[in-house]
Amino acid sequence: MKVTIKLSVLACLFAGLIFMGCSDSGGGGTNTGGSGGLGDDNTITAKVENSGDYDDIDEVWAVVYYDDGYNYYGESVADAKYSNGGFTIKLPSTVDEDLLEEIGEDDDLDISDPSAKGCNMDLEARDDNGKWIEDFVRYYVSGNDYSGKIIIAEYFYADKAVTIKGSDSWEEDNGKYEETINLSFKKGWNESFFVVDVSYNQNTDVLTVKYLLTTAKQSGLKWYLGYPDEEEEEWKSITTSAEKGLSFDKLMNSSRLISKFRK
Repeated sequence: MKVTIKLSVLACLFAGLIFMGCSDSGGGGTNTGGSGGLGDDNTITAKVENSGDYDDIDEVWAVVYYDDGYNYYGESVADAKYSNGGFTIKLPSTVDEDLLEEIGEDDDLDISDPSAKGCNMDLEARDDNGKWIEDFVRYYVSGNDYSGKIIIAEYFYADKAVTIKGSDSWEEDNGKYEETINLSFKKGWNESFFVVDVSYNQNTDVLTVKYLLTTAKQSGLKWYLGYPDEEEEEWKSITTSAEKGLSFDKLMNSSRLISKFRK
């Protein structure tokens, strides 16, 4: 058993799902993962962008996290060698109940079965001494002066089928905000997607931010070492042109319902 620990502010999720997250494939047919998302056989095959820069990576660990109130402790449930700029890792069919947390009830959400339990999973790059380097993340970023979008894929294990739905909208000085949660988890491993969609109307000087947390398949995602950040070139122009004081961190963490599951 491989055990790891991250400070809660760095864990980027039991949060990140107790529900989050992609597959480039559409619906229908058998998905064997490919160089992309979760296959029907619980296998993930990834080709990592800019992989030539990562000579110190030796292994990939699939780590599920649980919270003791102070830190997120993680246990590796699968591992694989990192080679030729990528990896193939097969997740176990079940996860120990000790590593699962109950979803529970929430007055702001419609949860089909609050007794359902689950855990999020990170894919971690490790050196030959087992030291954590960074997480592998599958995401998509696009943008111009008037719009921008980020999609981040996540992985979640559920001990039974459960749906989670909810929505909210509000206004702040710097813009209008909307968010929607539409998750349909099957028993076993699932992919979900956190989507941030920003548009700026220059004529009305109105910025609109839409958040979505969904299990509906998304396209265009690629594997990277690390999460997207404020240095993403495709993203800089929308935040610059809008001039709304909308920092990357604020943008990623301003949702109300979804933020309950992401931090």
